[in-house]
Amino acid sequence: MSVARRGADDPVAVEASRWLVRRGRGGLSAAEESAFDNWYAAHPDHATTYRRLERLWQQLGQVDRNRLAPRRRKSAVLALLLAGGLLAGGLGPTAVLHLRADHIAATGEILTLTLADGSTAILDSDSAIAYREDSGRREVRLLRGRALFEVRSSANGLPPFVVLTDAASATALGTRFEVERAEDATRVAVYESRVEVRCLPCDPATSRILGAGESATVADAGTLAAAQAGPGGESWTRGMLGFDDVSVAEAAERLGRYTHKPVLVLGDAARQRRLSAVVDARNPEAAAAALAAGSGLRLSLPPGLILLRE
Repeated sequence: MSVARRGADDPVAVEASRWLVRRGRGGLSAAEESAFDNWYAAHPDHATTYRRLERLWQQLGQVDRNRLAPRRRKSAVLALLLAGGLLAGGLGPTAVLHLRADHIAATGEILTLTLADGSTAILDSDSAIAYREDSGRREVRLLRGRALFEVRSSANGLPPFVVLTDAASATALGTRFEVERAEDATRVAVYESRVEVRCLPCDPATSRILGAGESATVADAGTLAAAQAGPGGESWTRGMLGFDDVSVAEAAERLGRYTHKPVLVLGDAARQRRLSAVVDARNPEAAAAALAAGSGLRLSLPPGLILLRE
């Protein structure tokens, strides 16, 4: 198939776009760079599509040519060493996540599961958790994304139920609640009963007991702020996303969990615009169109991408 006829849903274009996003952010390990090199060289269409999208991104002013240009190929032996992680000093983040997680929801999937203690967890798209239980407590570590918990009460003789992220702990006091791990903060929203939220990086230690209809945001930097839970509530478990006066950048990041295509907002002014909307994440392109309409931005759909811009 000719590259010129590749559509926005073509898997090669989608994969090329994902590599552009990851490499544009920087910080890839040697193993990840080697994986890119191998993908780039695996088929002429890969290289052609990547270069075409790179030129498009450069025209939009979103990429650094030196950062995104494929590296000069090393010897076959060195490439194999890198691909095997022998020179990388460790595994890539995706491999590490799969090693740590007990349950992972794929992109576009809402996963409902029963934990070992009988509690229910609903994982949002592109989310992951690990679960362990001992005599002291039942512990869920939210590794990525968002999850809703319906907890089997400790009144049944079970130990406390705690959800952990790097920034916060949320201890159920017989309840139904959700925890979301964002880029630089943890959000907790309570729908039934109460949850005790602790800010782990705060000095001095800070905690807050939330009741039904309340929420809290714990920043990685060490702050805890309580508020009323926003509209939409548990609607994401049915594929609907609600945004209440959030930045376009945050809305795009949340929508991006539901599609393999990167959802990007071009320009600082566009990223900082605020919007309120409810969208159907099961149709990401239509959802992005609604976000664009609600914020006065334009929607573009180049191959493998969803772009919002002025």
